[in-house]
Amino acid sequence: MKKLVLGLFGLLGLAATPLASAASDGYFVGIGLYAQNSLSKTTKSDDGSGSLFGAYSFPLVLRYSTEVSTPWSIAPAFYYTILPRSSGGGTATTTFLHLSIPAVYSFTGASHEYELLVGPGLSMYQIRGAGGTKQLSNGTGTSTFAIPGGDATSKLVTLDLGFAWFQDPHRLSFDLFVEGAGSEDKRTFNILVGYMYKFGGM
Repeated sequence: MKKLVLGLFGLLGLAATPLASAASDGYFVGIGLYAQNSLSKTTKSDDGSGSLFGAYSFPLVLRYSTEVSTPWSIAPAFYYTILPRSSGGGTATTTFLHLSIPAVYSFTGASHEYELLVGPGLSMYQIRGAGGTKQLSNGTGTSTFAIPGGDATSKLVTLDLGFAWFQDPHRLSFDLFVEGAGSEDKRTFNILVGYMYKFGGM
């Protein structure tokens, strides 16, 4: 994990021109593709082998970036899935919320603006059971199984890392939300690829 963080900030040395003033400061709205439990932490195959990407959802994104000290900014962002993700078989739905408060280093290269991000975050997953019953195979026939109802919510602190390309007013980003960053056994990686449109600010 330390190598990942050090590698990200090692790229700062490659930033040819730190920005005198970040043009990407302002308000943004967008949408992302969020892959939970990525990098072989989940499986969708019969043999149990890991998959590169986990469960998908499509959160909306609201972001505000403000310069603190050139070329650094603070850019809190809020992610929310208006349409919950359905589990296999339709037995439950999951709503994802995430609050990220990263420090942002902005620089230019090849006539574009780029950003490196690192900071804390908080993820929340709300799972809502469908309730009722469902017919499932029991090996030789079918049986009726009860489906839990009600809600369950989990909250997880994350380490958020990211890289973004900005060409006013368009922003493309790749973010990594690391849950359990300090634990070798419980650490999981969640990937978010997003597009944002700047509609206010500088």
